[in-house]
Amino acid sequence: MKTPNTPPGAAMRDETEKLHDQMDAALARQLQRIENEETPEHLLALARELQELLRGKS
Repeated sequence: MKTPNTPPGAAMRDETEKLHDQMDAALARQLQRIENEETPEHLLALARELQELLRGKS
């Protein structure tokens, strides 16, 4: 239920922020797994670049 002090769309923004946080956490875990597997440096650099690109879209 919407309260008088809640701006329209605030709940949607909160949910979107939660999803972005979950995505960032998943990307961080994946990046850590890649690093732990002694992946070649060029693949590690690509993974980091992808992570930054995805964060930029949020």
